[in-house]
Amino acid sequence: MSTAEFPHALVVDDNPDASELLALLIEAEGFTVATARTLGQGREEIDRQKPDILFLDLNLPDGSGL
Repeated sequence: MSTAEFPHALVVDDNPDASELLALLIEAEGFTVATARTLGQGREEIDRQKPDILFLDLNLPDGSGL
C-alpha cells in the first residue's frame, strides 16, 4: 500500500515533545504524519502534501495559528 492510500495529518507545533507525541498517537490510528515547527514550515508541508487533518498550535514563533 502506498502512502497516498493512507490519510495524512499535519502537526504544527513549536514544542518538539508535544508534536512528537501527537504524531505517534496519530500514526497509531493509521495516518501518515508530517510535523512543522512554524507556520512557514507548515505552509511548505501543505504544498508538499495536502493533509486530511491539521493539528495547529495557536501560539507559534512566526504568528498565530488562528
